Amino acid sequence: MQPMGVAGAAPVPGAAAPAPGLAAFGRAFSKRREGDDDLATATAFATTAVRNGFIRKVFLIVGLMLAITTGVTFAVLSSPEAKRWLMRNQWLSWVLFAGTIVLILAMACIPGVTRKHPLNLVLLFAFTAMMSGVVAIASAAYGNNAAGIAFLVTAAAVIGLTLFAMQTKYDITHWGSILLVLLVVLIVLSLIGIFVRSPIYVLVISGFAALLFSVYIVYDVQLIVGGKQGEFSVDDYVPAALSLYLDIIVEFFLFLFFLAWGRGFARRVVFADYTRPNSPPPPPTTTTTCRPPPKKIPHPTEPVHGALAHHRHRAAHVIARAREEGERKRKTWRRPRERERA
Repeated sequence: MQPMGVAGAAPVPGAAAPAPGLAAFGRAFSKRREGDDDLATATAFATTAVRNGFIRKVFLIVGLMLAITTGVTFAVLSSPEAKRWLMRNQWLSWVLFAGTIVLILAMACIPGVTRKHPLNLVLLFAFTAMMSGVVAIASAAYGNNAAGIAFLVTAAAVIGLTLFAMQTKYDITHWGSILLVLLVVLIVLSLIGIFVRSPIYVLVISGFAALLFSVYIVYDVQLIVGGKQGEFSVDDYVPAALSLYLDIIVEFFLFLFFLAWGRGFARRVVFADYTRPNSPPPPPTTTTTCRPPPKKIPHPTEPVHGALAHHRHRAAHVIARAREEGERKRKTWRRPRERERA
């Protein structure tokens, strides 16, 4: 039996070469693992940097779209001539709305059109221009005060929902199918609302729509930020920006409608007795002419003199003659058969 060599000692003459020890295997394995960790860290850092660049790009595009919409709306609301012209030409709003529908269908149905630069940006900002016109016309119809309040409420709601979507641990990116079904239900209920003329029905549907699109804002923000079960691809910055922009615009429309509906409902509650058929008009708020107070009309039992007594006596005489004539006709009236016999 040959003697075994000892690590660190001189080899025994005639003995076999020593096999590599566990220390050599450990050093080789640790170097390989350190290399894998460095590669994974670099890959994760590159992925995070790409995702952060995508997030910045999407929010920059959405901010620019909202700035264009706000600028167009403010310009229209600041010009009384533009407001009057838009109110006289309501067909323009329908043309712009139809244009937005066509562009959305084009970007959704034509494959790859949202990834072709710069065609995707051209279509996106053409859609923004048309939607800005629709928002400006709606704001002009509802008034400057309502549009300003709806703008502030929408801004606060969007900022709060965006922060919630970024900080929350709840993942709603797998709710896509549920939200799509609820959106279809909302569209069907809205079509039914065309035939149901009920303010309460319209209010309930509008509240449901506001809640649904608030969830949609959280859903789209989480898809943009990533790190959840679902996320946008870094090449889909145009669909991501378009989705978030539409959520914000629809939320603005709903808040604008709530403000207008609230003012109309309050007016109907205050003047409920005057809005019924065959009811007197509401009392005037201001007096245009100064009239003297009406003269006191005497009671029928009070003694009167002069022209008023003459007119009262004449009226009593006419009433008495009418009663006598009615009594005479009642006594002399006969049925048709009695007249034939007579």
